[in-house]
Amino acid sequence: MAVPFPTDDGAFFRDQEVAVAGNNDEAVEEALFLTRFARRVHLLVPTPELKASPDLAAEVSQHPRVEIHLATRLREVMGEQQVEGVRVVPRGGEEQMMPMAGVFIYLQGGNQSPTFWTATSRRRPPRAGLSPPSEMGT
Repeated sequence: MAVPFPTDDGAFFRDQEVAVAGNNDEAVEEALFLTRFARRVHLLVPTPELKASPDLAAEVSQHPRVEIHLATRLREVMGEQQVEGVRVVPRGGEEQMMPMAGVFIYLQGGNQSPTFWTATSRRRPPRAGLSPPSEMGT
């Protein structure tokens, strides 16, 4: 698990499932970029609708490799030595675990969070069982 720049590591996720958490232009752009490599990109949107620009929202909504999860809060990035999945809670639904190879987290306000975890990194986080920042609606 690590903290590198997401777009630098897209190729590490060839034919794997990844998650992007956020609802702004940067999160949507990252999700679209990752479709070049990943088998499936899960866009975890903490609000009931995307706050990305209309053009980007339309493009990501129509992409066959992107699955959008509206009103879904990221609760935890799971894994000991590497990312194994995420724990999410859809609004009005039950908490669930989704297996993932990597997680890309984008904060509100158009700022990329330095928080990014992958299954391929050599660096370890300061502790296991990492939780997302409070800005993601947890």
